Amino acid sequence: MSRVPPAARLATLVILAVATFINNRLGLLPVVIVVLGIFLTIDGLLPRFLKFLLFVQLPMTVMLVAVWGWVAKAPPGMPMGSDPAAGVRFALLISLRLAVLGGAFQLIMLSIPSRLLPATLRGWGLRGEGLVVALGVFAVEPELKLRAEQILIARRARGLLGGSRWAGLKQLPRLLRPLFVWSIRSAVHRAEIWEQRAMLLRVQRLPTETIPFSGLAGGVSVALSLLWLAAAIAFRWLGLAGIR
Repeated sequence: MSRVPPAARLATLVILAVATFINNRLGLLPVVIVVLGIFLTIDGLLPRFLKFLLFVQLPMTVMLVAVWGWVAKAPPGMPMGSDPAAGVRFALLISLRLAVLGGAFQLIMLSIPSRLLPATLRGWGLRGEGLVVALGVFAVEPELKLRAEQILIARRARGLLGGSRWAGLKQLPRLLRPLFVWSIRSAVHRAEIWEQRAMLLRVQRLPTETIPFSGLAGGVSVALSLLWLAAAIAFRWLGLAGIR
């Protein structure tokens, strides 16, 4: 996905999202997740996706099943307690949809190489201050991760932190305070740069020549997303097969 042109990348994400919401068959969604997993593996993003499934998707699935299968015991639009099995199926459908959307978002957005990020955002029509804001959004996560690691290393060097993961979790409240202070300082610093217009000038001077985008990769990406859209429409409206 790293060589997919900006327009094809954005179109793929939109088509995948639309197809996922159109689809109402449980049997199709695991297949799409497996296909996304293959592409995520190729781009080296599978560990992030697995963490998303384990720490975000799994607790959300348990909560949804508990609400619709054990509390409401029915899907929306039906009397409470009338069909617990349908309530569980509805919860699983919502959960699998979110898993597909999460995997698609990670594949489309996180596979953008940092050197191609300005060209990709420009290809999406961002210019000037909008481009600067978007680049800043992409820079937030690595900056926060770096600052958090620096804080943990400093506390460990002072003997205030053990070596176990549980010890690191216990330090989370003390970690948030310096991160909050740093975020305010960083925002003020960026505002000062904006006032001087220096950041905009730097972004506008970023090179755009010889961008190694591949039209073939973009065509394959859009074609696969259209295939998923066609399958979702067919199984929803024509009732070809699948589990309700």
